[in-house]
Amino acid sequence: MSGPDQLRWAEIDLSAVAHNVGQLRARLSPGAKLAAVVKANAYGHGATEVARAAVSAGAEWLCVATVAEGVELRAGGVTAPILNMGPTPAAVAGRAIAAGLRCCVFEPDGIEVLANAAERAGRQLPVHLKIDTGMARLGAPVGEALDLARQVEASPALQLEALWTHLAEADNKESLRNDDQLSRFLGEVDRIRRAGIEPAMVHCANGAATLLNPSSHLDMVRCGLPVYGYSPTSAPVDGLKLRPVMTWKSRVVAIHHLDTGDRVGYGGDFAATSPLVSATVAVGYADGYSRRLSDRGTMLVRGSRVPVVGRVSMDFATVDVTAVPGVRIGDEVVLLGSQGEAFIGADEMAESLDTIPWEVLSRVGPRVVRFPVDYPQAISSPPVAGAVNAV
Repeated sequence: MSGPDQLRWAEIDLSAVAHNVGQLRARLSPGAKLAAVVKANAYGHGATEVARAAVSAGAEWLCVATVAEGVELRAGGVTAPILNMGPTPAAVAGRAIAAGLRCCVFEPDGIEVLANAAERAGRQLPVHLKIDTGMARLGAPVGEALDLARQVEASPALQLEALWTHLAEADNKESLRNDDQLSRFLGEVDRIRRAGIEPAMVHCANGAATLLNPSSHLDMVRCGLPVYGYSPTSAPVDGLKLRPVMTWKSRVVAIHHLDTGDRVGYGGDFAATSPLVSATVAVGYADGYSRRLSDRGTMLVRGSRVPVVGRVSMDFATVDVTAVPGVRIGDEVVLLGSQGEAFIGADEMAESLDTIPWEVLSRVGPRVVRFPVDYPQAISSPPVAGAVNAV
């Protein structure tokens, strides 16, 4: 679908998801499983559809950041194992258990909350004990994990399914912290095993570690950004061929013929230095198109790259189309993705914004309707679940 009745939409190429999953699986060490990270609405791509495509392509697990995200996937019919990598508050522990989620634990009170909730539900809950090996974000400090593992083992309502950690500098192949963190983690794993506690899995690799550090693959890797078509590292990765999943589009809704000196947008920051043809595009910072792209971003119109002029407002942005003949109201505009031979990637936009592609993708707003395209199951599909129809 191309969203003909929409002014703001994103085409989600689920075949690209499958391709990228295949690229990742081909690099895994023997026996390692692939978990596709679909938190934050699959980095803005539509969690349920992306999860289905990833699992169909061979991802054995899924990862989310909140209980609500996991429950949404279950409501969408996703049956694969789902790990909630964030905390599980007491208020939603019952929902997590009812949905069959795996839950992260890293401190005594959280373990007690889940044990009590699982006991009330009459179920045994698999948990993943997170160990902080140098990220200083979530995780039990090195040296305290064994006591927590014993606390989990002491509860008949809990099962210690996995030990895990997160690498802080996996995108930097030369960083000595990667080996240090892995060594710390494996030391704690060995300590827990020598105490007679045997988790079914251990995992630590994110997307960058998956691509750069095979020794970190262990029993499972957790990949986010490369599932969506972008490398999480600037280091070269031999033979890696990822396909961007999202093409973010809008339309021209007005055209103006400006004279020299005429100004564009709030504040009149931009003034035409010669006669100019401008096109107003139905996208703004409320849609996730950053205000910081004012006078510095680019878009694609009729296969040509055109500059943003003036300030990006909440609902609209303006581009200079003087050099593109025949632009009309209703013309399709590409903000991210390909049009003809031209391409704008999330990494390029991120560089313009002095940020990272993770943020660019995940901030595409809810009124940008997601349409699955180019995938057998997606033919004649409705917009991706959870998206808001808005013109």
